[in-house]
Amino acid sequence: MLGNRSPSDIFSWKSPSARTLHIKVDELTDREILDWIIHEPRLMRRPILKIEDKLIIGANWEDLEKRFG
Repeated sequence: MLGNRSPSDIFSWKSPSARTLHIKVDELTDREILDWIIHEPRLMRRPILKIEDKLIIGANWEDLEKRFG
């Protein structure tokens, strides 16, 4: 689903859960990021939309407006 994008792109680094757990971006591998998301789904940015060939992550309303506005 991510294509050539990193799991880091869907990780909610600024979420209260990430801050509470003291997770640091530069200390995790892609596999570890996915493991965190699997065990703590609140760490995944939402929504994630796949529209045709484009993946829109988070509340990127500007992207949606450009595409469908």
